[in-house]
Amino acid sequence: MTCVFVNDASCLIDLRKGGLLEVLGALPYRLVVPLPVRESEMLTFAEQDWQTLDSAGLEICDLTPREVQEAIAVKAQHSTLSANDRFCLVAARSQGDSSNCLPCAFRKTEKCR
Repeated sequence: MTCVFVNDASCLIDLRKGGLLEVLGALPYRLVVPLPVRESEMLTFAEQDWQTLDSAGLEICDLTPREVQEAIAVKAQHSTLSANDRFCLVAARSQGDSSNCLPCAFRKTEKCR
């Protein structure tokens, strides 16, 4: 199944405003958000919103200490990427092919576990 990494809350906020969070589960994707992104980007989401996203199949992936170090190291090569973009990139690398996981609200990578 194709993984879609969420590295920015704007798309989810727009879906919430439109009352469309529930339909995410019907999409043919595995939706993943790195924990640091959830903690920093989506503070405005109420617990009910998180329950809706959880029911729709959104996965939260926590980064290991090694992956956090890798995200910090990526800054030397890609200085224009935000911290959340780098967390997404490292999370995608740990899941499989990361070639499409660069700055954008939704990016996808094949080969997910």
